[in-house]
Amino acid sequence: MPAVRTVSSAPISFRTDERQNGGTSVTETKRIAKWDNIRLLLIFCVVLGHIINYVERDADLLNRIYLFIYAFHMPAFVFLSGLFSKRAVRGHRYDKAFTFLALYFLIKFALFLTRVALSREAAFKLFSTIGVDWYAFVIFLFYLVTMFLQKFDRRYVLLISVFFGCMAGYDLTLGGQMVLARACSFYPFFLLGFWMEQDTLLKMSRKIWVKLLGAAVLIAAGVVSALYYDDLEWIVPVLKGFSYRNLDEDLFVYGGLYRLAVYVVALLMTFAVIVLVPSLRGFWSKLGSRTMSIYALHYCIIMIVCSGIKIGKHHVKFYLLNELPEDSALRWMLLIALLITIVLGLRPFDWLVRRITVPPLAKQPAGEPSEPLRQTTEPIPDLPEEVFEQTQPIPTVREDDI
Repeated sequence: MPAVRTVSSAPISFRTDERQNGGTSVTETKRIAKWDNIRLLLIFCVVLGHIINYVERDADLLNRIYLFIYAFHMPAFVFLSGLFSKRAVRGHRYDKAFTFLALYFLIKFALFLTRVALSREAAFKLFSTIGVDWYAFVIFLFYLVTMFLQKFDRRYVLLISVFFGCMAGYDLTLGGQMVLARACSFYPFFLLGFWMEQDTLLKMSRKIWVKLLGAAVLIAAGVVSALYYDDLEWIVPVLKGFSYRNLDEDLFVYGGLYRLAVYVVALLMTFAVIVLVPSLRGFWSKLGSRTMSIYALHYCIIMIVCSGIKIGKHHVKFYLLNELPEDSALRWMLLIALLITIVLGLRPFDWLVRRITVPPLAKQPAGEPSEPLRQTTEPIPDLPEEVFEQTQPIPTVREDDI
């Protein structure tokens, strides 16, 4: 019988088929491609959105695409993080939570070094951020908080999280420090994902009427973003956790209701993406399984490509996107985002980021009893631990059905 490893918490689930081979149980492990495909789409949206934001062009088409992307892509990512956190949270696997803290520090130092290379000077604030690194830190916080809150009634906890998420915008003291504003704003999505079952989502995504409804939601969101951008610019800062008073005096009074409405829209768009993304497996699915390295390093590449880099006394500049016509700039942004996603999703970058962020566990002293951990019942092949996460019996879910 092959050795059994204790595994937990990862963004991707898998299924196993056992069959007898000469009296020996052989286990095939397959990832559900749908989740990898969704993650690839979302990380591409992250890269494209950051390119649009970094260039800071006041262009109608880019602004509308930016609004559409930011209305759902980070809520969807946080939702998936909650969906695949079950084993780590329920098993109190602090090492898994620490991975996101290590990822936060990696991004923080990588951005610092990149800024130094660009301008030879850069401020460094370890626990104050509203930049790209915020996601890693809030997921670390979400793991720890949910380990405690999971013992309470889920409806009560979810209701309280939505209430605090809506009320946080009235607190002028919340800001970049410890990313508390964004943590309050996004925690309901993590909780909802944590308590949602994969089987439920997979069965729902197989229904034709659900797919049609999802398509209608995304089309409507695209039309509204295109036609009413000037009236809806407040959606992105409200979702990001900014104080309502910093946005608009009228918005301050009804800010909580505005954020609640944004929650509903973001959730509908998230479910629409989940049901519409196909389960077709390909090389892109492998890239979708390596989103950690793309997320960790993509903004450094964006800064270099869009700003250039100092070499001695010379400032080497690259093709400036803000000097191109809008349609040409969009094509270049799409191409650059695609290249960054593909290159940073290659195995060497994935290996490097995991070596830095996945902490090795301390060896148990001889003779000392180890703390019991929940174990899987199937043999585990030699693959990265992030591959494995399943809290429900996967054999009931057949990939040819999804």
